[in-house]
Amino acid sequence: MKQTMCALSSWFCSNKTNSGEARRRSAQVAHVRRPVMERLEERQLMSAVLVTNTSDNPSVVGSLRWAIGYANQQLNCRISFAIPGSGPEVVIYPASALPALAYGTMIDGASEAPYLGRNPSDGPTVRISGVFAPLGTEGLTLTDVCSVSGLAISGFNDGIRVIGQDARIGRDWRNVISSNYGNGILLDGAGAKWALIENNWIGLNATGTGAAPNGYDGVALVHGAHDNRVEHNVISGNSLDGVGIFDAGTMNNMISGNFIGVSVNGAYGVGNRRDGVRVSKGAGAGNMVGKPGAGNVISGNGANGVFIDGASRVTVQSNWIGLDAYGTRRLGNSAEGVCLAHGAVNNTIGVQITTGDCRNVISANGLDGIGIFDAGTQYNTISGNYIGLSYNGSQNVGNGRDGVRVANGAGVNYIGKPGLGNVISGNYQNGVLLAGVHGVVIQGNWIGLDGSGTFGIGNRAAGIALVQGAYANTIGGNGNARNVISSNVLDGIGLYDSGTSASSTIKTLNLFGTRADGTGFLPNWRSDVYIGSGATWTQSAISPFAG
Repeated sequence: MKQTMCALSSWFCSNKTNSGEARRRSAQVAHVRRPVMERLEERQLMSAVLVTNTSDNPSVVGSLRWAIGYANQQLNCRISFAIPGSGPEVVIYPASALPALAYGTMIDGASEAPYLGRNPSDGPTVRISGVFAPLGTEGLTLTDVCSVSGLAISGFNDGIRVIGQDARIGRDWRNVISSNYGNGILLDGAGAKWALIENNWIGLNATGTGAAPNGYDGVALVHGAHDNRVEHNVISGNSLDGVGIFDAGTMNNMISGNFIGVSVNGAYGVGNRRDGVRVSKGAGAGNMVGKPGAGNVISGNGANGVFIDGASRVTVQSNWIGLDAYGTRRLGNSAEGVCLAHGAVNNTIGVQITTGDCRNVISANGLDGIGIFDAGTQYNTISGNYIGLSYNGSQNVGNGRDGVRVANGAGVNYIGKPGLGNVISGNYQNGVLLAGVHGVVIQGNWIGLDGSGTFGIGNRAAGIALVQGAYANTIGGNGNARNVISSNVLDGIGLYDSGTSASSTIKTLNLFGTRADGTGFLPNWRSDVYIGSGATWTQSAISPFAG
């Protein structure tokens, strides 16, 4: 329970994602979470070619179409730009699909900025627009070891489609990939592997001040795309999900260090209209949303922050879900912070082991912090998180309904584990609600306390509520399996409906009305354990589901 928040960015490069004002704020607020970058190895260049005009004719020397054709006959050829112009950007209008990039071709859109007397850090000065291309035309297609940086791409089906390995999209200079009618970036098929998508604005306008939605997802990984990294981007304002991971075999992808649903400075919402991150349609194992030291800010989205929809072995850790990049201000997702449903199995939300700093902060969301729903949704572990609190556990920024809700026939799930409990406090209804379910194990949590375990930040109803015939659930245990349940506005534990039952051992296997260390007086306002009309005690020993 003493885990610290993930280490945040140690440096922030001014030409990457944020404005000068945001950089000044970063010096004032040391704990702000921001995208950061990791420099990769340079690739040796064998040749270069220059784009000098906006023609779309492949026979015109210096056109982009001609340059791609030339570069594809070379090896590791860099395409640079020196197109005369007087406006903020030059625009190239392909009338049909451009040739796929091949043989290590690199497009360096940032090379145009100095030619126009601009700083590349101000954003792209070359736009590729598909508004005159036939419906369904892809923007750029990348095969093996190709890269794109410093471009604005709009008006296509998918802005960029990756079908080969080792693609690099962004890196040193951001792309702005917006206003496409499909996905911003699509990683498509088992050949799409080992890609790095870094330092892009996806779904925002050129200034980063508002949405310019892609029609589907900001980034979509489908049909077996695997072992890819989506890191340190701003992915906001898209018409469906910020990031979508779909289909069998789509596995081992890492989504980390991004702003998803928020502005480029992380201060206000530019939500994706559906989920921040959705893992669905039988996606394979090993997908990760956040990692120690590089969690995402996933806030302001139109539905859930993270939706695990029938998928398995997804790990969600080190994220701030429902808060701004400073970890204190409400910027909730409209529905659940994290939703597990439709048969989601063996997923981990938070800490897996006692080492590392993997806590999620899941607060200020419109419904529950975490919702676990539906038959077959089972063996998921929720551990080591702050649910309803600020990033440091000191402030109340509760979720709009329950901290954790388990309902609709969900099976055996674990809310906390001995030594790896959650702090579930400040939520507008209950800390934990079990509705008509059985086999849930609730152990090792602090419910109604702050992150230090010293002060009360009560949930506004019960610490733990059992309703709709919930029975045979394990609440507490010996030693560090016990819950500390204090300061809640109604009851510590409430059994409220006919048919709802619990073991009488909950009175002795939990601490009520104290600090985390068992001292002090932080009472639940009505009662420690409330037995409503029709609810019953059982005298059985602790459930066999206990850890």
